[in-house]
Amino acid sequence: MAAEALVNWAPPEEREPLRAAYANGGWNALCREALRLAISRPNRSAQQIAREKLRYGVFLGDSDMALDALEELEKTNDSWLAQLPDGGFRALRQEPRFKALLKRLRYPEAMWK
Repeated sequence: MAAEALVNWAPPEEREPLRAAYANGGWNALCREALRLAISRPNRSAQQIAREKLRYGVFLGDSDMALDALEELEKTNDSWLAQLPDGGFRALRQEPRFKALLKRLRYPEAMWK
């Protein structure tokens, strides 16, 4: 269900490669292919690429990818940084880099202690 929703959200020309990735490797393969396709689209800004890496880093449980992307977004004071308290970042909460980011962004001390 979630896989088909992700496939249907993609541009039409990307749907078959995504379906094939899912059929051959499951959820992780689908997410990796979605990331590859998203960052290879023409005229993508560094900010858009960082957002895609953040999204798929979280989906895949790849903390390093997600944290690298968050640090890139910090450089541009991206609006997505306002979402850090959301539950979607729960897996990153114990990471020292995530805590340091929260501290630098002046989130309440209770969030990063």
